[in-house]
Amino acid sequence: MSRRAWLAFSAISLIWGVPYLLIRIAVRDGVTPAALSWARVTLGAALLLGLAWRAGTLHTLRGRWRWLLAYAVAEIAIPFPLIAAGEVHVPSSLAAIIVASVPLIGALLALRYDHAERPTPVRALGLVVGFAGVVALVGLDVAARGPELLGTGAILLAAVGYAIGPMLIKHRLAGLDPRATIGGSLAIASVLLPRGRCGPATRGPRRRRDQRGDRAGARVHGRRIRDLHGPDPRGRHEPRDRDHLRQQTTLGVMTPPA
Repeated sequence: MSRRAWLAFSAISLIWGVPYLLIRIAVRDGVTPAALSWARVTLGAALLLGLAWRAGTLHTLRGRWRWLLAYAVAEIAIPFPLIAAGEVHVPSSLAAIIVASVPLIGALLALRYDHAERPTPVRALGLVVGFAGVVALVGLDVAARGPELLGTGAILLAAVGYAIGPMLIKHRLAGLDPRATIGGSLAIASVLLPRGRCGPATRGPRRRRDQRGDRAGARVHGRRIRDLHGPDPRGRHEPRDRDHLRQQTTLGVMTPPA
């Protein structure tokens, strides 16, 4: 490989790899998988359709909408939310490993649906070695628990969709302008995907623990305030030491008065 090819390979690796980390950060910080997927797809559709319109290539999509729909479902509408939902439960490194299995899945599908892409023994060995190298570099981290297994399965299903998409491009959408093809499929996926909301997707264990801790702290704080009050003959409570109560409330701590 030439130096230019290595630079291009490194650039595309970075471009394709970083989104999985950003997806993990987004869903961890409260963006729902549906909202994240819809936002990605809609922004991409607006950009690419604008470029295709400017180039005058949108007319090439006439008569291809059925296959554009199939491509949009297999490559975008199903994988995007599945990956985001899976990364709620699994780290981005595991998501990258599973998505790296797309060439292997594609080779298996080619045995039945694309004879021209059937892997030779040498090519099959290269795919296996490459996938093993990804696992060795990133590490395999999955726990045998329900949520983690569901997240892994969701991303694996997304990888199957990613393997089907290029076959549809090759056999049904070849020769079209890429900006029009991908922009049109993104627009279709944008209609198919729910918009979702940008609030917390789920109340995770950490969030629930924090809320329980806040409520427990409020109850303890309330009891300490009541301890500083004495009974009043009329049924009300008066502070035993107003100055001490005011001082401790201002400082944010509660201690018995001296």
